[in-house]
Amino acid sequence: MKRGKLCLAVYRIWTENLTEKTMDSSANSSIQPWETLQSEPVLRSPIFEIRKVRRRSRDSGKEGEFYRIDAHDWVNVIAVTDDNRVVLVRQYRHGSDEITLEIPGGIVDEGETPEEAARRELLEEAGYHCAEAVIIGRVRSNPALFNNWTWTVLATGLSPGATKFDEHEEIELVELPITDIPELMRNGVITHALVVAAFQWYHLWQTTAGSPADPADTGA
Repeated sequence: MKRGKLCLAVYRIWTENLTEKTMDSSANSSIQPWETLQSEPVLRSPIFEIRKVRRRSRDSGKEGEFYRIDAHDWVNVIAVTDDNRVVLVRQYRHGSDEITLEIPGGIVDEGETPEEAARRELLEEAGYHCAEAVIIGRVRSNPALFNNWTWTVLATGLSPGATKFDEHEEIELVELPITDIPELMRNGVITHALVVAAFQWYHLWQTTAGSPADPADTGA
């Protein structure tokens, strides 16, 4: 087995422990979750639902109304070529009204695993198939508002395919050395919080399992 594949196998075992139990931030906390008294939809869209919820603190007894956004999980894909270049996408974002530099990603559709969604998004947005797609981490997208997770998937063993953009997507493909990423974040070129989080997971993957495109990977 080549070293890169061995590293992926080792890290896959590590990430299998990304469960509710092992990632429970409430462990050893004296704070209790609030009790939900009422929940009703306020707005439904094709990609999320806004709900108004009334909740009561189990500690103080105080009640209040809050707004929550229910959404499918999201996935971000760090796709690394055999020569250690990372696949990036440049596109216009309507929320910030600006052109951003990101990594391929999108919604985990109903019935999909994060890995399956990563393969689909990588092909649709960047035109690449991948031989390996491995979860290397997840974060809460924005726990103040959203109820979903954003998964980071490492894709390696890339081969060319055909893009399939959504109706309103206008995407420019960019490939840069993976070593350029820290400077792009420092200089404000990469500003998407979930993309920054994805590269932090990649950094942890490197320090835990090693690089999938290690120049020393020469054989068994």
